[in-house]
Amino acid sequence: MKKNAIITFSDSKYGDFLANHWIKSLKDNVNLDNIDVVVLDYGLNKEQINKIEEGNIKIIRCKRDGKVVIIRFRDILNFLKKNKYAQVMSCDGGDIIFQKDISHLFYENKKDYRAVCEFKLPFNEWSALQGSIDKNIILRLKKYNSKKMINAGVVIAPRVKFMRFCRMCNTLITDKNKFGPDQIIANYLFYKEGFIELENTYNFIPGTANDGFLIRNGEFYYRGGEKIAIVHNAGQIKFNRVINNFGYGVNFNKLKFIRYYFFRMLILFLNKFYYKTI
Repeated sequence: MKKNAIITFSDSKYGDFLANHWIKSLKDNVNLDNIDVVVLDYGLNKEQINKIEEGNIKIIRCKRDGKVVIIRFRDILNFLKKNKYAQVMSCDGGDIIFQKDISHLFYENKKDYRAVCEFKLPFNEWSALQGSIDKNIILRLKKYNSKKMINAGVVIAPRVKFMRFCRMCNTLITDKNKFGPDQIIANYLFYKEGFIELENTYNFIPGTANDGFLIRNGEFYYRGGEKIAIVHNAGQIKFNRVINNFGYGVNFNKLKFIRYYFFRMLILFLNKFYYKTI
């Protein structure tokens, strides 16, 4: 049986979080018996590398010549050309923790892209990225203006399809120094070719998720009491992230109440009034 892979990426800025929270939470909660864990290295320091290697993690040294969240697709593609995994999951490495086993996802809907959706597609905001991507891609996305936005922070696909996704990111994103164009490619490709929408527990973003949640002893739960599988404290800048001291353990994760409720009201307003006019 071919193995599966979970691939992430980091530089020294987020290397401590990767080693002490991302990897620790993954190993504590996910069955890795048939999964290789791969880290794309964009400038980890020696101490971080040593700690990551202790966990039997594959580290791939990569050239940092753009925004790492974008150039990772070039390097994932090169890695997958040489390594014939069955299924591939990519996920962010600097703002995600694992709280439950997610290994079963590699054996469900194995022919499809799989990802979690958020709110409706914000086409007007994405128009600012036209300088970094073929503007026709954004124009074609307008046919999906009643659809929800796919979050590219966690994506699962069979190897061949994942390589196709990587090729499109590498080819169609002309300016690889901007944040966001990978989201455009993911939404364009997945809606065009079809995908399976995962439950938001597999990429739960506290600032945008419709479901209420609680934090108990540093762990995230739905209000009904079920533990959330993957928590993603997403946001391009610190202001957009609603969890303070994010991490894995009882001493972490405090909700920024004012910021959280500000974003909740903003998203409710946009979904009700603004996105309907796009």
